[in-house]
Amino acid sequence: MKEFDLRRHKGCSENPIAYLLNLLNEGLEAFVIIADKSILPPPLAKIIGARKGYNVELLSEQGNEIKLRFIKKR
Repeated sequence: MKEFDLRRHKGCSENPIAYLLNLLNEGLEAFVIIADKSILPPPLAKIIGARKGYNVELLSEQGNEIKLRFIKKR
């Protein structure tokens, strides 16, 4: 399963939420992201994922860092 670190994206063209939307639009079956929960709170990630046809699972949360798994719904 591919893992993407959204914490490293800076600037307007590499906004973490825009990058997540690009990943979802690619139609990957499953992937994991690491993000700052202040930028991408888990409830927001779940809403975005659901609208794009994905189940979202919170794998871990340490301080401001979260790890989420996105799995395409069948």
